[in-house]
Amino acid sequence: MRLLQHPAMAPERKLQAVTDLLGEGLLPILHELLTTLVEHKRGEVLRVAGEVYQEVADQARGIVRVRVTAALPLDREQAARLRQVLAAWLDSEVVLEQHIDTDIIGGVVVKIGDRVLDGSLRGRLQRMTASLTAE
Repeated sequence: MRLLQHPAMAPERKLQAVTDLLGEGLLPILHELLTTLVEHKRGEVLRVAGEVYQEVADQARGIVRVRVTAALPLDREQAARLRQVLAAWLDSEVVLEQHIDTDIIGGVVVKIGDRVLDGSLRGRLQRMTASLTAE
């Protein structure tokens, strides 16, 4: 993506790099699409298309990607246990995508699609503050 969005690189070089990466067996219609996107400086469309493809492929395989944010990296056992609990809850295979955010202090924030389960210490403190100030 950085290559396709690089302003100083000529469109021909960008297209050649993509062709080299994907190989010569590229379908003509796909080659034409890539050419059009590169020529019109719309490389970001490929990122979005890749994300949509990944979602569709995951859905077809019964996979749910879950974003887990913690203050520190989860160890192997913690990740396995969380994956197991979420898989049982969602009745699907779960792939964890771990992210670190030291601002959450402790616990985890789990994002599944548009649902957010906030089990972080920061979230608990914010909810407690809100409940105390609401009275």
